[in-house]
Amino acid sequence: MAMRAKQLKAFGLKANDQGQVKADSGLLKQFVSIAEESGLCCNICREGYKFQPNKVLAIYTYTRPCNVDDGEVAPSGMPMDRKTPGYSTVTHFNLVHVDCHMAALRLQRGRDEWESAMLQNANTRCNGLLPLWGPQVAESSFASCLARHNTYLYEATRHRDIGYQSTIHDLKLLLLRFAQDKSFSSESGGGGPQSNMNLVPYLIHMSLYVLNTTRAMPREEKNLMAFVEATKDRWMESCFVADGPFFYAALAMLVFSPTRWKAHRVTFLQRLLLLAHVRATCSQRCQLLADKNVKEYGTYKLVILYFSLIDQLYENMFNKVTLTGERPDAEWPTALADWIRHNDDVLLKTSAKVLSTFQDDLLPATSVEEIIDVCGLVGDIPSPASFLIEILSSVP
Repeated sequence: MAMRAKQLKAFGLKANDQGQVKADSGLLKQFVSIAEESGLCCNICREGYKFQPNKVLAIYTYTRPCNVDDGEVAPSGMPMDRKTPGYSTVTHFNLVHVDCHMAALRLQRGRDEWESAMLQNANTRCNGLLPLWGPQVAESSFASCLARHNTYLYEATRHRDIGYQSTIHDLKLLLLRFAQDKSFSSESGGGGPQSNMNLVPYLIHMSLYVLNTTRAMPREEKNLMAFVEATKDRWMESCFVADGPFFYAALAMLVFSPTRWKAHRVTFLQRLLLLAHVRATCSQRCQLLADKNVKEYGTYKLVILYFSLIDQLYENMFNKVTLTGERPDAEWPTALADWIRHNDDVLLKTSAKVLSTFQDDLLPATSVEEIIDVCGLVGDIPSPASFLIEILSSVP
């Protein structure tokens, strides 16, 4: 009988006083709690933060080297084909515990690390493990995994200066893919718009972590304010540089609270529209704007969609971040990073909403006026029809 009870227990069963075999209620409770696991979880062990709160989860990513801005033009005296190097990251958004990834690799001795990882990544190419800083994950564990990911980035791209600036450029290039309606799977073989929209907040968090821990935020805030407060006679000079309007609009999400973004977003839109016009009408770095005639919508579509996507991230994703301090604007970078850490389930839902609005309301737009309406900018731009004309006529 003792042996029988032992065997029944192994199967999750037990016998009562009458000898009747019933399921162990404790085991049933475990199954119920497993069903309650929500949010992100590992593709190998199928457990997330509820059952493994101290383990680092990471996203399988694929990164390739590229220029940070193909529209960049070198200053006079420099080779014309010299552009700032960087890299571009995409994902199928499959997650794995870093420990599980390493354990699976040990079991498949002799196989390449990323060839082995493809089995857990829906047969999609990958060469990186972007770590997530879970609510109960020790910072030392997260930092160690982030350092390993930076090593992966170097091995994939040979890019030596991996830091928050290169990550912001990476984020910028990902958002530009959405704006161009380009494929996310052409290099990796898998992963679509939703998978890569899910990646956006974690690229932001990666940049925020480095910015906050290196105390570089005050410097970047100063640079950002210099950009938005620049007089119009200096707008032209930023149209052909890598750290121009595209870069600063992406940086704004990390530095500006929603209130500050709304206060300055018209300036970002003006700078982006001018960039599109200048790059379409000037073959080289020009000092004066000769052609001030408004072009067709297609000339400005990319920058308008890029701007509106950032605006939707503020409106539908970051609107849930609470700022309670006496200086909410200064609190934003740490509050946003902390909120991303603790809200993986909410992020999955809000990223779906952002993508839906972008694909259904913004991509089909055929005029600047439509975008202004969707973004709720009518109050800031009372004359949408003449908005472009006013920008071009006001620039020397």
